[in-house]
Amino acid sequence: MLALFLWLLAGQPSLADSTGFSLEFVAGGFFVPVQMVFLDHDDLLVAEQSTGFVSRVQNGTITATVLDLPVNRFTGQTGLLGLALHPQFDLNGWVYVHYTESSTGDDSNLINEVLGVRTYRYDWNGSTLTNPLLIADLPMFPGTFNRGGLIRFGPDGKLYITTGDQGQNEIPQNNQLSTSSDTTSVILRLNDDGTLPPDNPFATQPGFEAFYAYGVRNSYGLDFDPITNSLWMSDNGPSTMDELNLVHAGFNGGWTPLMGPDALDPEGTGDLVLLPNASYGDPVFSWNISRGVTAVEFFRSSAWGTEYENDLFVADVVRGDIIRLQPNAARNGLDWPTPDLADGVADDDGELAPLLFATGFEGGITDLKTGPDGNLYVLAYNPTNAIYRVRRDPVPAPAARAATLGNLTAAPNPFNPTTTVTFELSVNSSISWEVFNTRGQCVFAASPHDLNAGRHELVWRGTDTAGHNVASGVYEVRVRADDGEHQSCSVTLIR
Repeated sequence: MLALFLWLLAGQPSLADSTGFSLEFVAGGFFVPVQMVFLDHDDLLVAEQSTGFVSRVQNGTITATVLDLPVNRFTGQTGLLGLALHPQFDLNGWVYVHYTESSTGDDSNLINEVLGVRTYRYDWNGSTLTNPLLIADLPMFPGTFNRGGLIRFGPDGKLYITTGDQGQNEIPQNNQLSTSSDTTSVILRLNDDGTLPPDNPFATQPGFEAFYAYGVRNSYGLDFDPITNSLWMSDNGPSTMDELNLVHAGFNGGWTPLMGPDALDPEGTGDLVLLPNASYGDPVFSWNISRGVTAVEFFRSSAWGTEYENDLFVADVVRGDIIRLQPNAARNGLDWPTPDLADGVADDDGELAPLLFATGFEGGITDLKTGPDGNLYVLAYNPTNAIYRVRRDPVPAPAARAATLGNLTAAPNPFNPTTTVTFELSVNSSISWEVFNTRGQCVFAASPHDLNAGRHELVWRGTDTAGHNVASGVYEVRVRADDGEHQSCSVTLIR
């Protein structure tokens, strides 16, 4: 209840078009949450950056701290940064965390009390995380921001880790004068035990073996297209040109010389460092004014209808907005709702407005996930510190339509020589009627004629359409309205 009260005080976010959708508060009370993963329906783990807690949320309530990591947080972009489940979590119970580890065994704030930026694998026993195994040990440089830190498994079963530039200016930052390298400004690709995949794009190049991509400034968003398995990544510009990238193996994002579309850079790609097997990739979309773009999530659900299934949602931490992007038919670019966006750049808020899906998450958004229930879950950053769910409202069942045709009877029955068929119309309609024998053959058919709403009578004289008497027997009289509705009754002719 306290978490809900604090959420109300923080101000409520909203959907850009609430028609048919609802935004619901799920859980709160976190302290600077950065990533979430689903264990099951209404059962999540949430990584808290500042505390180093991995908190469990069940049915909207924080029920336990399943892991308390010794984080070093000497700058605002340190602490617990990433959380991911192994693709075969249901079988092996492996959970991965990525954080700046304190050398004191407890939380610390001093630069000389940090071991490094590390990734560990833990075993989930149903209630806690145990048996840590070091997967990656990366350097942390003093006094800098831009640490990245998001981790995610790909459809290939490999672990992808983003790292920021940390203020470095070496080969990964496209410094043509440098001969040195480190693991900043890259996307790393590792096996689930931390070893190096032999099919990495730079596997045979010393110092670059773990790289999947480089020239990345500071990424907080990765996801894989569920249709093509392609990797999409968000990247933050310094004050302009945040990017959304389609990342191929050997991708060079252009940072530091280049941020945003190559067409806007007078020097083009000539000032980049292109390693063997590397190639520059122009962003698919750019924000002219930096929004601090974070989470990238393909909506893996048909619960909202096929028009939303596998669309791409992207969030930011500056405005607390979510935009919806629709991949093109080849899924190697985007379809644009207005000509202003055809250049792939949102120059201002006006150009971005047609893409806006949700807004006003105070403190920004750090994660988006498609939940097991088929809805979109939103993790809001400090000071909101809460999880929300966007769901599509149930489509009301159409109101039952009053029957056009009703109360069909025939009298007398049995009859000889005539019977009168009576019925009622609720609306004006064109009526046709026919008589069938027991073999399903039409023996009599009357031409359609228009009738007003009300009670009506038809007389069958026991003849066929040509006026000849038909034999004794059982017949079906069928009356049909012009909307296709029909009723029938059986009559018996006795000669």
